[in-house]
Amino acid sequence: MSDRAAVEVPESIGIRLRRDPDDEIEVVVWTGGWADVGYLLDGEVTDLCPEFQDVDGAYAAVVNNVEDFLAKACVTS
Repeated sequence: MSDRAAVEVPESIGIRLRRDPDDEIEVVVWTGGWADVGYLLDGEVTDLCPEFQDVDGAYAAVVNNVEDFLAKACVTS
């Protein structure tokens, strides 16, 4: 286990959202200007790598991908 107190400048943040056991999205936003997005929906895996220039772009990358995932999850339910 790593000592999180030793981290001076975080380089990423991750979130995982699970709608049910079969529908899940994971987003990791990196300070370098990109995010790794992966979601599992009805047994199908989708991987994306949106890029952004600033904090607003990072926010939009997360919100847009989560909203897209939730919309698709509602359609398939």
